[in-house]
Amino acid sequence: MPQVLPAPVDGGGGGTPATTVVTETSYGQASAVGSSSDFARADHTHGTPPSPTAAAGWTDGGTTVYTTTATDQVAIGSSTATASRLLTLEGSASLFGTRAWSNATTDNVLDTYSRNGAGPDDTSARFAINGAGDLTWTDGAGSSTVRIRRSGTNTVTYDNGASGSAVWQFLGTLITQRVQVQVTSTTTTPYNVAATDYIIAVDSSGGAKSVVLQSASVQAYRVVIIKKTASANTITVTATAGNVEGGASYTLSAGALGSVTFFSDGTNWWVI
Repeated sequence: MPQVLPAPVDGGGGGTPATTVVTETSYGQASAVGSSSDFARADHTHGTPPSPTAAAGWTDGGTTVYTTTATDQVAIGSSTATASRLLTLEGSASLFGTRAWSNATTDNVLDTYSRNGAGPDDTSARFAINGAGDLTWTDGAGSSTVRIRRSGTNTVTYDNGASGSAVWQFLGTLITQRVQVQVTSTTTTPYNVAATDYIIAVDSSGGAKSVVLQSASVQAYRVVIIKKTASANTITVTATAGNVEGGASYTLSAGALGSVTFFSDGTNWWVI
């Protein structure tokens, strides 16, 4: 049975009921009996439990959650972290699910920076994948940027991150595989070579044809092959900028089949 205290008698020296107590709004506060003479002691507190810090050593810094010890390793999908690696992901299902909220096309869903010692971050030296699926990496100097991007249905484009051409270089032993190239057949005249064209089969049976290469400066180091599929009539090849084999045009003669491979050195087009 709870004890019922008698009501104070006027003049008996009883305490005055309190209207406030000490607030307990954070973890780890100690208990205190209080010292006020008011009934229930207005300044007493029961204390609060310790902060529920995870046993693995995590610290909630407000906007950032991090390992309490900077050298601690984190393993997801495994009880063992890879040696010398701060983060280990292991599993048979997809390991990453990332999402950029403000702009699904241009915002990076994966972004890594380099840091020299204690900092600051070098945000120009990075490896990134954005919401459009473009993969970009650079050495930080701004001159060695490479981008692999999805430019169309089942098409991947490799470029220098802005405009112009990038160069593929293979070192060591190559494994030979089938290479599929873009082949365009046309009877159109003039036919303006597209950025995706590689082999252009021109049917000149219905009359003389002309083919216009793109500017040699825009298409630096590009190779285009023009195939004459009918012996009748001529095919004249020009460029929107730059000479073709040392002149204003190059002609595939009438009376024979044939093919010509053109190469841009960044200034002019040349026959290989």
